[in-house]
Amino acid sequence: MHVNNQWATILCKHHKEWVSIVKNFGEHNYAEDIVQEMYVRIHNSNAGEKVIINGEPNRAYIWSILKNTFITYEKQKAKVHKVDIDSLVHLSYDETDIMYHRALNTIQQNIEAEMYRWHPYDKKLFEVHVQDQKSMRTIATGTTISVKSIFNTIKNCKTRLKNEIGEDYEDFKNGEYERV
Repeated sequence: MHVNNQWATILCKHHKEWVSIVKNFGEHNYAEDIVQEMYVRIHNSNAGEKVIINGEPNRAYIWSILKNTFITYEKQKAKVHKVDIDSLVHLSYDETDIMYHRALNTIQQNIEAEMYRWHPYDKKLFEVHVQDQKSMRTIATGTTISVKSIFNTIKNCKTRLKNEIGEDYEDFKNGEYERV
């Protein structure tokens, strides 16, 4: 047997005692799991020599590990919010919400498809202006492109988008999701 694993063999002989300690803390359902977590903590922290003294378990040290593990478990359990299954039975989804998201997704895909057909210069300039929310003057200041050229490019891009998806966008704004 490997010297580093002797502590595990000695501790496992007293497994029922460790489970009993956890049950005394008030945890009955997950007592075994907490004891297993104690073994993992001892292994991960290389504390095998601290838990065994003269071939016997250091019960005070083990008790403190079990207590800390139990407290950690209780804290994690307190963060979980349980919902009674009966309260979920009466929930339903709204068909309008699904149609809304499908329509929005369709519009986004159509915009991306249209922009994919553009010249890379037009596409990048439009993305910087719209997505990065950079003003035309800011773009002009950071580049050698004139404000007039940027204005014309963005205006043409908006016109192309309006021609391509304008009707679908109007239907979407009016709540006529099935028409998109």
